[in-house]
Amino acid sequence: MARAISNARLALRPPEDLSVSDWAERYRVLGSEASELVGRWRSYPWQREIMDASITPGVREIVLKCASQVGKTEILLNIIGYHIHQRPCPILCVYPTVVVAESASKDRLAPMIERVPALRERIAPPRTRDASNTLLHKRFRGGHITLAGANSPASLASRPIRLLLCDETDRYPPSAGDEGDPIEIAKQRTKAFSTAVTILVSSPTIEELSQIERAWTRSDQRRWHVPCPRCGHLQPLEWSRIQKWGRDEHADGEHHPEDARYVCSGCEGALDETERLAMITGEGEWRCEGEPGAVRGYHVSRLYSPASSMEAIVRSFLEAKRGGRETLMVWINTMLGQSFHEAGRALDPEVLLARREIPWEKLPSDCLVLTCGVDVQDDRIEAEVVGWGEGEESWGIAYYVFRGPPDQAGVWKRLDELLAAAWEHESGHRLRIAIACVDSGHHTRTVYAYCQSREPRVYAVKGRQEAGIPLVGISRRRRGKAAAKRLVDLILVGVDEAKSVLYARLGREKGEGYCHFPAIADYGEEWATQLLSHKSRIAYRKGVAYREWVKVPGRPRDEALDCRVYAMAALHLLRPQWPAIRKQLARPLKREPEETRPPARRRAPWARRY
Repeated sequence: MARAISNARLALRPPEDLSVSDWAERYRVLGSEASELVGRWRSYPWQREIMDASITPGVREIVLKCASQVGKTEILLNIIGYHIHQRPCPILCVYPTVVVAESASKDRLAPMIERVPALRERIAPPRTRDASNTLLHKRFRGGHITLAGANSPASLASRPIRLLLCDETDRYPPSAGDEGDPIEIAKQRTKAFSTAVTILVSSPTIEELSQIERAWTRSDQRRWHVPCPRCGHLQPLEWSRIQKWGRDEHADGEHHPEDARYVCSGCEGALDETERLAMITGEGEWRCEGEPGAVRGYHVSRLYSPASSMEAIVRSFLEAKRGGRETLMVWINTMLGQSFHEAGRALDPEVLLARREIPWEKLPSDCLVLTCGVDVQDDRIEAEVVGWGEGEESWGIAYYVFRGPPDQAGVWKRLDELLAAAWEHESGHRLRIAIACVDSGHHTRTVYAYCQSREPRVYAVKGRQEAGIPLVGISRRRRGKAAAKRLVDLILVGVDEAKSVLYARLGREKGEGYCHFPAIADYGEEWATQLLSHKSRIAYRKGVAYREWVKVPGRPRDEALDCRVYAMAALHLLRPQWPAIRKQLARPLKREPEETRPPARRRAPWARRY
């Protein structure tokens, strides 16, 4: 009865004449889970128009392409809170997965409702048996809000909605089940409302795959212009204009990010951090670079965040640059709010061969564990032993080719000899192969039989060439009719993910993820050509772009690549505790029995081995 009376009073109360930004500053209260700035919400000047565009007549879509940690989640929450309070309607919020949606409900939406009395009185408190307020669906007078995962087609295709908010769109799967683009599925639910508004928000990823980049290109492309405190010239803040940080004179000289300055595009003045803060916290204006229309597009980089100093931005850039392509891509996406262009060129074997190192007589001190990847062919078995250290730095230890048909015991006996071998470490200890992964795509039953009797040290694996498949997963499979009650662990390997990680690491400088290869015959021209036998390209499925891997023309063989991928999968299965392993290797040696030496390798050229 009390809830009914409260609803009746709310229905009679006229809406206030407030914009979304006005509402946020009057009603919104931030908690410690949202920001260091606990208390009343205060908008930065650039945030106001983005929020107010959601109720601007004629605007049907808003695209926010932005860096991480610039307040985009709070902007969405302010829009949600305003509509619950002032313009109640059906609302749908879409997140990359259902799990992320549940987290957003518990960690962000629920605290906002609790801290804003105007929202708390409109939404019933959560109760176990109250269907009006569940984790993913909340009702209020005049509307409701549903939180859904882009990986769940059922949650995207039910109720009609007037306000659609899609958060982190570049983390969505290419397809919601088998039904196509999750954003387009969700948009179909807005057709019943002529005044419906869709809001797309994300940090971009790879240019050719980025949902937010495609949406941005069809928007009016607005950038926030701020005045120079010295000359008054209006300009968008660009990374290319952060210059003037010092560096020692010699080639590898130390950088001095603390000296970074922003160079004004008008007067060429070198502005310090205090002047930059004055620019981004003062007034400015949004200016279109595209054609005005019903789709508003906004771009915001971390340069507009008072929480990120120029020194911190430069330091993060230098660190990302040292990390290679992978970390630089993340920096461009999350710091600049820009997409990363991937050319899709095939890597050059000559470049890889040129960076080989003087062979190591013993396992290097930073090499802490060994794994093995095994590829099975019709007339031979190939295997690579790989050493691993912290940060997944790797060393190619040895590459073997065991000739003979896999349906005969001889090649498997030689593989057993390899798995029983030990290599001397610089600490004086000897390391054995911790885990081996054996390809089961050929001679499947034979491989199952071999691995089943040697688990948990040897696993059968099968590659899956699909976008979004993790590097390793486990599926239980039967060995066959003759042993129907006996099962073998089949490790499903996401080969697309593994290739992306490996090829990115091959371009890194020394350090985490770096791949070391010895200048020996086993790691020669044929091996390098096989390792670099694939390249990525952009393809389309049901109108959605995705990345696929294809063979490089003239490089038909890929056994070396498969062996390295399976060795990577073995490491992920092992999940080594690096500090404990390093501590163990630092212990004094005990008197050990004679160890099995690695099997001898033929030194014939690769071309004569087949």
